[in-house]
Amino acid sequence: MWKVLALSVLSAAALVDGALLGPRPAALPAALRGPSVSTDTFEQKLDHFSPSDRRTWKQRYVSWVGANAADGPAFILLSGQEPIHSQMQLMNSFAAKIGDSLQGRSFHLEHRFYGESRPTGDLKLESLRYLSQDQAVADIAYFIAYLRKQALIPEQSKVVLYGGAYAGNLATWARLKYPHLVHAAVASSAPLLAKVDFPEYIDEVMKKLEQYGDKQCADVVRDVVDYVDAESKTSAGIQGLVDTFKLCKPFGDKPWDVDMLFNRIATVPASTVSSINVDPNYDIVGEVCHLLREGTTPKSKAERLAEAGGFGMSDDKLCETISYADSIAGAQKENWGEAVDQDGDQIYDRPSLYQSCTEQGVFTTLAHWKGHYPLELSLQKCQDVFGPDFDKQLLEKAVRRTNQEFGGNAPDVRRVVFVRGEIDPYNVLGVRDDLEDMEPVITIAGMAACADVHAASRQDTQAVTEARTLITQQLTKFLAMTD
Repeated sequence: MWKVLALSVLSAAALVDGALLGPRPAALPAALRGPSVSTDTFEQKLDHFSPSDRRTWKQRYVSWVGANAADGPAFILLSGQEPIHSQMQLMNSFAAKIGDSLQGRSFHLEHRFYGESRPTGDLKLESLRYLSQDQAVADIAYFIAYLRKQALIPEQSKVVLYGGAYAGNLATWARLKYPHLVHAAVASSAPLLAKVDFPEYIDEVMKKLEQYGDKQCADVVRDVVDYVDAESKTSAGIQGLVDTFKLCKPFGDKPWDVDMLFNRIATVPASTVSSINVDPNYDIVGEVCHLLREGTTPKSKAERLAEAGGFGMSDDKLCETISYADSIAGAQKENWGEAVDQDGDQIYDRPSLYQSCTEQGVFTTLAHWKGHYPLELSLQKCQDVFGPDFDKQLLEKAVRRTNQEFGGNAPDVRRVVFVRGEIDPYNVLGVRDDLEDMEPVITIAGMAACADVHAASRQDTQAVTEARTLITQQLTKFLAMTD
């Protein structure tokens, strides 16, 4: 008995010392032990495509290490054209939850020229030349290299990117361009196809309004379009529109004013459809449609739509400021801190418009609404904000280049999970069919864009829950691959 006990003690000591079973693994660096969350910056290259340019800037990121973190995969959530508002965005993301379940770490990377990630001291045109999707994709690659160099992720950990909307494009493109760094990706509601003009957007919105509301509801919106078009042709009619939609004066005496009103009207059905994601258990479409159906005359229908859209309730003046000049005012501000919202936070009209004018296009025009809010208006914005060189010819060339460089909505890429919401109007720009058996497209029934990006909640529909299960299963298969 004593011999057995002595052997057991010796074995235990050997396990502790590692003398019999090989060297004991080194303790994990503090940065790899959890749970912990932190916001940091690192030195990023200003221009990835000019070897002689050694300038750098500080790019912001958030890191989360869960209590069970070991040598699992590293998940990087991409922010796209939205700043990082808080650490909770990462901690409450589905990417972080998958990472936790697989004993991995999670990070949230902020896009250059958004949030606190400011590569240049201003937003002048010569500075914006460093804002491009190519630079942003390279930023991701250099961020991964930084994490490896600083041992912020274990050497054997594979990297998975997760992005929604434009950030979904970046996730796809980074996997395409840097497959040796990015093992897999999830692209949720990614509008991969660049396109100059996108009149199909409002058509898709109206289809979904009719599908999830009813035809009468959609017809009310169409009747309002006809009514506003007719009234806008006379000065008396313009005055009537000012009263109906609670517009601030002056209105209608400047080019594009009426088109801007049509654009604002279009936000009512568009926001109604997209709001399904906010609370799937609340019938927002039904409530809005009920209000719209109360209108019995063209004017009363317009009044109901104005009520549903909150016209005149956007500021203390209790009237709606609608003008072309106002629409580009923020984008014309060339210094950080000049274009801010009511809370004093930076708004990003200028960088986002620059990307539209120089790379992606996808201007949601209303050509099918009596020809209002045409492509020419969006092109005029590009020129009025950035100069006469930013014309249609430049944009057409840029769109061709984007699709040629990245493959449009049929990219030659493997190990990417494509997710889309059934009622997302941008679906026509994304991957619509499985590229091959390895690249499935997961459609979330009854949901708009990016319903999968956030962590699970009690409000999730069964379709969202099932989609997350499929995403996890597919990623698990991808992570088991070594090629």
